[in-house]
Amino acid sequence: MKPEDILKTYSKDLSDALLVVSQKGSTKYETLEIKLDSLAGLTYEQIINSNTYSNLIDTFRDLRNPCVYWFEISESSNVEHVWNSFHTFKRKGTHKLPRAKKNLPKNTNILYLGKVKFNLLRRMKEHLGFTRASKTQGLQLCHWASDLGLVVTIHVMEFKQETSNLVGAFEFKLAREMKTILGTHST
Repeated sequence: MKPEDILKTYSKDLSDALLVVSQKGSTKYETLEIKLDSLAGLTYEQIINSNTYSNLIDTFRDLRNPCVYWFEISESSNVEHVWNSFHTFKRKGTHKLPRAKKNLPKNTNILYLGKVKFNLLRRMKEHLGFTRASKTQGLQLCHWASDLGLVVTIHVMEFKQETSNLVGAFEFKLAREMKTILGTHST
């Protein structure tokens, strides 16, 4: 196949995928609420073997296509306290964490927004703090936020597999509009 034919076919596939998103949005939208203090001291093995968290694990496991997700903290949370706790933990240098903006964003309760092309469960383990490798970038919430009394709602939008190369653009646009507290986003 000629290079221009390859690009035409690829562009058609991307165009079709974008048309579906523009007309219907995501193929699936899930929200899950977690009280972070309930995870304190638990291992990942305890969580996956618990009936309490089976819905959470099953939902993450079932979302296999490209996703954009975000962590929303409850409106009653002290955002400045969350911001300071994150920075205190980040200074320890024990885990690779998302970059933080220079100044605390105002009027937002969106803690972080990210994307994944596949394997949402692996990514959520990293963000919640249940990975064995401390060099993997993620929020690591159980390591610095489990004693803050935070209730976090995780929102997940799943898209068709054909959008895997577009979720970065979706992430960028949503992050700019939603004004995340943590994480910097570029194209």
